[in-house]
Amino acid sequence: MIENIENGMTIYFYRDLDSYIIRGKVIDSSIIDTSSIRKVAWEASIDKEGKEVRLLGGVSGVWLDRAFLTAKDANDAQEAEIEKHKEELRSEITDIESLLRFPLKHCLNGGEYTDWFAKAVYEESIEKYKKGEIK
Repeated sequence: MIENIENGMTIYFYRDLDSYIIRGKVIDSSIIDTSSIRKVAWEASIDKEGKEVRLLGGVSGVWLDRAFLTAKDANDAQEAEIEKHKEELRSEITDIESLLRFPLKHCLNGGEYTDWFAKAVYEESIEKYKKGEIK
């Protein structure tokens, strides 16, 4: 997390668990409710290797806990958050009954609404079931 935020500063952040890293410039460093930067102008999306993928436009607020000084730090934090989310999903599947109920709680095949992490965990769990690891 960034300690001192100033206008004109370049930061790297992510918005959602399944989105890419975004490089942006702080245009209004006011902090809202101690949890987010008021305005950041988007500049480019950044891949996992830290290379610019495409130019972006737009302005948004950015959560402080998702804002970093380097693309690597942002990527590492996002990966850790993804793994934590997947572990929470895995903990829901403890037996065959919970495996059968899982798709009723999570959108596994809803186009743009699909929870891709839940789908991946469900597919992992199906394989575990086939191996006899879930009863």
